[in-house]
Amino acid sequence: MNDFHRFSKRFGKIQGKLQEQAEREYAYALSQIVSVTEQMASLKDELTMAMHNRADISLLQDWPLWEQRVRYLQQQLMRYQEWLSELEGQANLKRTQLHKAHQQSEKWKSIVGKLDEEWQAQVAASVQREADEVAMIRFGRSQTAGG
Repeated sequence: MNDFHRFSKRFGKIQGKLQEQAEREYAYALSQIVSVTEQMASLKDELTMAMHNRADISLLQDWPLWEQRVRYLQQQLMRYQEWLSELEGQANLKRTQLHKAHQQSEKWKSIVGKLDEEWQAQVAASVQREADEVAMIRFGRSQTAGG
């Protein structure tokens, strides 16, 4: 096995590790999106309830309190939507990185596979050559001993 072959094997393993890291990062990005989406759903429910309470108030003096709560929840919801957009952008980037890491990993697996095949063929040829040489020596000895 030559130096390039050994290097290729090690580098191929590194590429596999990079792919695993990219998979973990993409999964984490998706989990963040799920979490923010769930928080947004809860916030929307709270906003709906606050809007209902604001509309149902029997005393006019309570209206400013509920109006303030509705505006606050609307602002929070807008922040969450911006955050979600950011997270989706990051997830798209992570998906692209994962795709590239996968391609690199597959490329190096192919290179290492070809190098392994070449190396095995070289070893097999070398073993056959040595076996032929041993057979020739034995044949020569038997001819000399018998002659």
